[in-house]
Amino acid sequence: MELSIGVLTVSLYFLSLFGVFCVVVADLAKNARANLRSVLLGLCSFSAFVCTWYHIAMWLKGDMAKPEYQGQDFWYWIRESDLFVDAYKQVADGPVRWYWSAQLLSFVMPWVLFVAVANARKGVNIVVTVCYIWLGFAGAISLALPLHLIRCGDNGYHQLLVGSKEGQPTASHGLKLALAISGISIVSLPVLKEAGLFWVPLAALHIALLCFPFCVRRRDPPPAYSPLFYALAVFCTATHAHNLYLAYPTLATDPSLMWSEIWSNHCQASITFDAFFVSTVSFGSILLSKNSRPGFFPSFLLTLGSLVVSPGATLAVWMGLASGY
Repeated sequence: MELSIGVLTVSLYFLSLFGVFCVVVADLAKNARANLRSVLLGLCSFSAFVCTWYHIAMWLKGDMAKPEYQGQDFWYWIRESDLFVDAYKQVADGPVRWYWSAQLLSFVMPWVLFVAVANARKGVNIVVTVCYIWLGFAGAISLALPLHLIRCGDNGYHQLLVGSKEGQPTASHGLKLALAISGISIVSLPVLKEAGLFWVPLAALHIALLCFPFCVRRRDPPPAYSPLFYALAVFCTATHAHNLYLAYPTLATDPSLMWSEIWSNHCQASITFDAFFVSTVSFGSILLSKNSRPGFFPSFLLTLGSLVVSPGATLAVWMGLASGY
């Protein structure tokens, strides 16, 4: 086996995925409550993993079957292939595919902010918090999100977000900067893809999101995060509208592409299942929660609104309401 950047990258990717999964499972075994809610969320996480990774496995199998790799060993394929670049190229190829792929990307920002804030409120070790986030990046958001909701306990998305009226402190400048870098990275990704530089905003996005836990203040009184969530809602809505505007000329010619493109390749199908599970679990958890704030009816309206302005935008609005004074 000849060592190369490709071999190191793929090896580190799967080793990190296995490592953070073990950390998350150990954290849940120590701190999670065993009840029906936890079992259902665990089943959702497992189902999401099966659906998303089935398509990833099929995509890897198809990549190995390319003529240039025939007759070569496994390590030659790993060394010569450009798996991560090819995957993102497939899901960002064309305005319609990017419209659907951006749904998941816009969802990630409010979710990661919630993980950082909720874990800080519960006193979770910052390394464990990063492991939950990286499990979402390396495994699937729909794999990590239900597991983190188990860790949150029966409060779910609710009381862990509530700020304090004492002094009305604001979020740190570091967190605001990380959010800004994340937003700029998402917007510039399809633009820089054409120049072959989309790995730059992609790397910046992941690094900025991983900085969230380090930028959340762990002190009393807790800061008010509702302005940041509302800002994220505006950003997600604006990018959603812009991506739909870019896709409209193509869809006007062939409306069937709105459905067919989400199954156009295994990478795109994996993202489709990922987005479906995170939306279903998130809004299902919100609607079925025992907590009343901000109320069932507003939550139900926001759930319906996710079909119009994207799940990420409506989740951010809901979190803004839940974390307001």
